[in-house]
Amino acid sequence: MGPAPTWAQDGMPDYVDQTEPTDQDPDSIGCGMAFLSCLMSLGQTLSAIAQAMVSLGDSGTLAQVYGQLTGDATGNAWQKFLAAVEALSGGVTSDDPFGHACQAG
Repeated sequence: MGPAPTWAQDGMPDYVDQTEPTDQDPDSIGCGMAFLSCLMSLGQTLSAIAQAMVSLGDSGTLAQVYGQLTGDATGNAWQKFLAAVEALSGGVTSDDPFGHACQAG
């Protein structure tokens, strides 16, 4: 099982509004993977996401990436993401639950 399904099974902790200072936590990695999949399902390209992440630096959050890319308030990122995850008919069964990780751009 990949990190996104593990994150879902572990109760979907919020790593959109906060960062985890390690790359070894399966839940934070899984949340990030699912969030990136969600952003791509909204039409954001991997290139644009990466540029936003780099511009925010190490202390940037996924909520800030969302806000920068969509123009929506960063405070809406977690709730909208959580609603989208909960609306998935099969739940989070892969690291690309929204099915858009192959988008280039």
